[in-house]
Amino acid sequence: MAGVGVDIRLKSIDNYITKAHGSPRALAPDEVELLSFWMGIVIQYIRNRWPVETGTSRDRWNFHLNPTPGEMGIVIENPMYYAEFVHRKGEGGELWRSLIPEAWNAVKVLALAALRKKIDESEAKIKRLKLRFPGRSLREITLDLFRGVEA
Repeated sequence: MAGVGVDIRLKSIDNYITKAHGSPRALAPDEVELLSFWMGIVIQYIRNRWPVETGTSRDRWNFHLNPTPGEMGIVIENPMYYAEFVHRKGEGGELWRSLIPEAWNAVKVLALAALRKKIDESEAKIKRLKLRFPGRSLREITLDLFRGVEA
C-alpha cells in the first residue's frame, strides 16, 4: 500500500436528506462548506498528534468529500509512501489506524448535528423557492438552490 486512505461513509446523512427532501440529493454548496470546515478540524487534530521528523508526512494529510447521493462520504488520506508505517517513538504499530478514528470521533457528533441543521436550512430554502416559482419541478428548484438563487 502506498500511503494511507480511509473511507468514512455518511449513510445517516444520505438517509436524512432523502427523508427531508423526499428523494436523494447531493449536498448543497453550503452543506459542503460546513462539512469541509469540520474536516479541516479533523485534519488538524491528526497533524497535531502525528510524529514529526521532517514534517513531510504530517503536512500531507488531507481529505476529499463525496457529496453524491447514495455514496456520500469522506476520504481521509496521506499519500506519503511511508505514512502507513509511522509510529510514536518507542511504540510499534501503525499510528494512523487509531488516530483517524480518534480524530473523526472527536468531532462526529457535533459535525453531523451541524450538518443536519444546515440540511434543514437548505430544505426550508427549497420550500420558499417552490412558493416563489410554483411551476418549477423539485429538481429545478434544487438546482436553483445549488446555483445560489435567493429564496
